[in-house]
Amino acid sequence: MRIKAIISVFPRKLASGRRVYYYQCYDKKGRRQWAKSTGLSKKTEAVAYCMGLFKSGQLIPEAKMPTFKEFSVGWWDVNTCLYLKWRMLHDPITEGTIESHRGHFNNHIKEYFAKYWLDEITTVVIENWLVSMSEKKMGKNVREEKKTVLKPKTINHSLSTLRLMLGEAVRQKHLKENPCLAVKELKEEYIDREILTVEEVRRIFPAQRTAVWKKSVHYKANLLAACTGMRLGEIRGLKPEFVFDDYID
Repeated sequence: MRIKAIISVFPRKLASGRRVYYYQCYDKKGRRQWAKSTGLSKKTEAVAYCMGLFKSGQLIPEAKMPTFKEFSVGWWDVNTCLYLKWRMLHDPITEGTIESHRGHFNNHIKEYFAKYWLDEITTVVIENWLVSMSEKKMGKNVREEKKTVLKPKTINHSLSTLRLMLGEAVRQKHLKENPCLAVKELKEEYIDREILTVEEVRRIFPAQRTAVWKKSVHYKANLLAACTGMRLGEIRGLKPEFVFDDYID
């Protein structure tokens, strides 16, 4: 049986043209560590340097692995999230998308993974989390009978949020790879949606609105939604002073 070497020493050529020896080793869990420079250009000296580190117990520095709770402090807040600040400089995320990620993080991710060390969040742990969400009942009151399970689309969006976060953990070198990449998304049920024909729109919004709509407010709200794409909450929150003859502020 082939025995795995404790230390491997190899040369790398720097941009300056100088050749320096690096070393790699394995931690107590058998995980290969990042290559580190010895700062030496001769192999014999580099090997001796590594053996000196080994004897003094400094070959593998004990880097503190953060818990997910520690790592996720300030996430999805534009004022405190370093990931968002970095993205804004290169590939900005819209406010709506940030709000969506924040909601998934606060409702489904934050508490579940809080006590895990980052390197303990494996593919299996994530898959178990997805299963738990698929069985999770949502309702304002725990005794409420009309509670509904989370939709696969919501669960997949939560997975997408976690994937982004653990991807940043890889970039920061807390993790070597993103465990979310090996997790399959849940199958979603897609609903075919068709738009109204011109004739159907004319029948819904006739010149004489009272032929269809008993209340003027219902007619105006639906006409506004049809013409602008505004949602019900946005329409209900719209104030008269923001409505003009040819535009809405």
